[in-house]
Amino acid sequence: MKQLIITIRPSKYYELKDKLLSEGFNSMSTKEVLGRGKSPVVFEANATGSGTVMASYNHPMVAKKMIEIYSRDEDCEKIIEIVKSVSSTGTSGDGKIFVLPVEQALRVRTGEKDVNAIM
Repeated sequence: MKQLIITIRPSKYYELKDKLLSEGFNSMSTKEVLGRGKSPVVFEANATGSGTVMASYNHPMVAKKMIEIYSRDEDCEKIIEIVKSVSSTGTSGDGKIFVLPVEQALRVRTGEKDVNAIM
């Protein structure tokens, strides 16, 4: 089993969630987070209509959506491909995917273990 921790742009969240659901990946947890990668985040304020930059701000964090999915090993690559196909804009800030091994899972209500607990 694997845990996928996925961070994406908030603007891509609903499209990605809908695609994952349509492909049968129904179990996920989501949350709003703040973060950044190796490059600083710079925002520019422009004068309306003129295109003139009025101010430039460096900010330590930017809003992201985080999705956690627990999957069977054989589903991991399919989930990664879905995330890449939906969330990639080709620019800095598209997000990250972390894949971690899961040693054990247990469904509290029934006592089911491992893959049976997540399916």
